[in-house]
Amino acid sequence: MGDRLLNQYRGALLGAALGQVLGANAQAQGQPDWRQVERWGFDPPAPHDSPPDLAAGLGKSMLSLGEGLIHRPQQSVALPSAILGNPAALAIATLPLALYTHDHPEQLRSHLQRLDAPASSQSVALAVGELVSQAMHADQPPQVLIERAIAAQDLMPIAPDLTTALQRVHIAAQQDSSAIARHTLFAETPAEYLPLCLALYCFLSTPNDAAIALRRTAQISPSPLTCALVGAFCGARNGSSGLPATWRGQAHRAGSVAALWGIPESAIDSLAAMLFAAWAGIYLPTLQGGKLPHRGWVVAPAGKLRPR
Repeated sequence: MGDRLLNQYRGALLGAALGQVLGANAQAQGQPDWRQVERWGFDPPAPHDSPPDLAAGLGKSMLSLGEGLIHRPQQSVALPSAILGNPAALAIATLPLALYTHDHPEQLRSHLQRLDAPASSQSVALAVGELVSQAMHADQPPQVLIERAIAAQDLMPIAPDLTTALQRVHIAAQQDSSAIARHTLFAETPAEYLPLCLALYCFLSTPNDAAIALRRTAQISPSPLTCALVGAFCGARNGSSGLPATWRGQAHRAGSVAALWGIPESAIDSLAAMLFAAWAGIYLPTLQGGKLPHRGWVVAPAGKLRPR
């Protein structure tokens, strides 16, 4: 179980990064040749019309939240206003919270409330965090993912509009006509919830095939953050080993993740290992050490052991 969970932690974080790289490159290309996606999809993205510091802020915010969660759990972490005000960006930045609290929904809500984000951003981050947690149950039918996420966080009283939008995705994902389903989502979903709803729809269409889900998303969505959400969902369900190896290799060789998020790809691996170690109760997890959890380390009940 430990190896599977660590693989899913890595998959969610790296999937989000790969998804955003692909989405940014597709946006810059305009009408790219999808038969050649391996040639252009995972090079370092050129600057586009997104806020220039948003992407770099995502990577740094993820590291700050992860380190703070482990070493200073009672202190809140200040995030850039550009991220706090963008629901999809906040959902990506708070993936470390979602992974660490994947088996404790009430803790996820408590951590998010400390961030002082607008209500729409906080509700989307809460929904994404719970959806990621549910996606990690790979033996669970994907058709029940939305209903269980809504129930686990009791979303209807705190975010009725978002809950209605998610329920609409649940219906759309079961329709035979994808064109009609997508038209309905674009026409009826509030703008602040559209990246999440499109991402969830594309993920549920092919939950076990990240390549197809990400290609579809990049072709229909105007936001690279939508692709990042799909990558996170796919990675959480299937692990980093379920992400296309050629895509991962190209992005690694080109340094695309570091170029986009402002942090080296190795930092993502270390963050995943640190979060998993803290969740599992392995002693003294650290980003600086860069070591993976080892069966010989001292362990304690999950979430109880902290660095001295």
